[in-house]
Amino acid sequence: AEGCGLYFRKLVPPLRLVTVADTCGSSKKTAYAQEAVFIVLMEDRDLGLVQDSGELTEWQCRLMSGAGHLLASSAGKARRIGGSTSYNETLGGCRGNELAQLVAMRLAEIFSYRARLSVKELIEIQTNVSWPIPIDHYTDCGDFFELVTGSKGCPQDKTQRLHILSVREDRITRRIRF
Repeated sequence: AEGCGLYFRKLVPPLRLVTVADTCGSSKKTAYAQEAVFIVLMEDRDLGLVQDSGELTEWQCRLMSGAGHLLASSAGKARRIGGSTSYNETLGGCRGNELAQLVAMRLAEIFSYRARLSVKELIEIQTNVSWPIPIDHYTDCGDFFELVTGSKGCPQDKTQRLHILSVREDRITRRIRF
């Protein structure tokens, strides 16, 4: 039909990558959860100082939303069986962070002032977290949020603890901005 198709709105720089990771629980048919991860390129609006309280003002919510371009996605059965919703969300969040950092590195290559970057330069970009577009992570799991921000301590499950600590490190080293 006429007028149908994909329309990509022009995004005004500065830009950011938004990781949206969500997991639903296991079912009667399988012990595995279902995961979905989306990496979206969006305009980077000034959110001001966002506290780790978990609550945003209506104005900050409007600034966080808007038009975006889907750059990567992944959905399907979780790779591991998680014992709780919190653990399943943690696994999905880690998967999302890995995918977002991969996309950020590819964008660093595209936005580079040189035609081709050496392996050494790519390692430096990864190590120094100097990709040109910051990464923000969205989650709907309050428990995962509290564990990552440190307001809830560390989980007792050893493997979940390792995943949470890796996401915490990504926040501390600014691999994840918000």
